Amino acid sequence: MSLTIQALTTVLNHRTILQGIDFELKKGEYLALLGPSGSGKTTLLKSLAGLIPIQEGRLLLEGQAIDQLAPNQRPIAVVFQDLRLFPHLDVYDNLAFPMRLKGLKAAEINQAVQSLLADVQLIGYEHYAIRQLSGGQQQRIALARSLAYDPQVLLLDEPFSGLDEPLRREMGALVYRLVKAKGISTILVTHDKREAVEYADRVAFLYQGQIQQLASPTDLLNQPASRYLAKFLGKLNELPVDVDLEGRVLYQGQPLAIQTNLSPGPAYLCFRPSQASLQLATDSARDSSPLKWQAPVTLDRVVRYPEYQELQVQLPDLKQSLWVHDSTLQDLSIQPGQALVLSVYLSDCLILRG
Repeated sequence: MSLTIQALTTVLNHRTILQGIDFELKKGEYLALLGPSGSGKTTLLKSLAGLIPIQEGRLLLEGQAIDQLAPNQRPIAVVFQDLRLFPHLDVYDNLAFPMRLKGLKAAEINQAVQSLLADVQLIGYEHYAIRQLSGGQQQRIALARSLAYDPQVLLLDEPFSGLDEPLRREMGALVYRLVKAKGISTILVTHDKREAVEYADRVAFLYQGQIQQLASPTDLLNQPASRYLAKFLGKLNELPVDVDLEGRVLYQGQPLAIQTNLSPGPAYLCFRPSQASLQLATDSARDSSPLKWQAPVTLDRVVRYPEYQELQVQLPDLKQSLWVHDSTLQDLSIQPGQALVLSVYLSDCLILRG
């Protein structure tokens, strides 16, 4: 079912944590919630679940108000980072607990528990104590227990952050398959930007208690609403520019072949390390194409990764470092101090502020 959040404001200890949150979680949608620490992500989930009272706003599930309902009356399940499994109960009783609260018969509960264990690939673990499970297995049981509530909305508060990367990716894929198969509308809070853009239908970026941008992963990556968001999503090269009254972009007083809708004033020409390239500083390395921004640079250092190498180069006039992911120079014996030419197509660049 769709969940509509209208002008939600949450205040804790006389401090406004969330202000004017407005968006709709569509039926069956998988939405990732990104943002820096302290931006209000967990507070938002708790507000939706009824664990924290809201000061203003409405919560509507399929058009019906639920903001005055107690947490146990809302068809919303939450999986927190600390899992909150019952340590004194075995796996079976952890999964059976919400169904017993509903008054289901023993045969129905047993069938549902076996189905949930199959969903999370832990058939045969029903009589294990929680302490006997690995971290990844506990994550699976916490997920299964949240599904035992038969929720219409599932809220995931960084449940995989304590796992190593391979297991985190495995759990991310499992959750995505399950909620999509069951048609559960889901919000995932995550600091893993790759996880967000890989699985989410849309991504919301929460900053200082407000949603700064809500967009598809592609639009968020290609058209971030601010320089801060662009840097949050990954390493960013930034060159100071000016926007004139006609929307032209000036670098060191010279116009570039790129337009912007920003108001006049200082801004930044931004591009990713993967969008730039380097060549040896020969006479043929420079061209006069207005479609590119080019500059002589000096190599500072090379950082090698399994899939690529990253070069830090220096702009002499700005005393500023830029980063480039480049494979074209990988086989050349270049050393710090080497003179190079950096190029980037202006069509790959963004003009950003904030």
